[in-house]
Amino acid sequence: MTDIGGDRHVVVVPFTTYKIEIAPVFHRQGGGYLVCDSSGVGSYKYADPAAELAALSALDTQYNGNVRKLTRMLKQWQRECGVPIKSFQIEAAIKGALAKIPHAGNDEFWFDWLVRDVFKHLTECGNGSFQMPRTGEVIQVGDAWLSRAQTAYVRATKACDYERDNENYLAGQEWQKIFGALIPQTV
Repeated sequence: MTDIGGDRHVVVVPFTTYKIEIAPVFHRQGGGYLVCDSSGVGSYKYADPAAELAALSALDTQYNGNVRKLTRMLKQWQRECGVPIKSFQIEAAIKGALAKIPHAGNDEFWFDWLVRDVFKHLTECGNGSFQMPRTGEVIQVGDAWLSRAQTAYVRATKACDYERDNENYLAGQEWQKIFGALIPQTV
């Protein structure tokens, strides 16, 4: 028998090897959705995934496709290092970081610096917040993930230094400490 339960915005159906999370939502007049929130006495919150996707696509175009590429990379870091941060919070941090990085729209040749600089930005985001597009909802990011971001920043800085000195094997070892064996040791 499977125990079904609620967890704030979702109904959780756990199975032996995975769980399914179902979010009951209702169409909202004027666009978006009302999402059930079972915390406290219960309420609804407003969400607009179409606006979030449009904002993501616009920034991704502005930064040469780097928002999505870097998001995929940092999600690999999240999986590899067991980082307790939500994927949409990673995406928001990347958007904030790219706005501050002068080479944010450059191609993949610059990804060592981009990744390093995104991790640097993450180290400055502990206990910070960001606003969701259109809804204006303020999301707190906490700091349970901060030490892992600081470690990743130190390793990314070492990797960039090794690359500068043409010590590609050592750079590859540092990148693998962040992203795992999916990243080749040498390029």
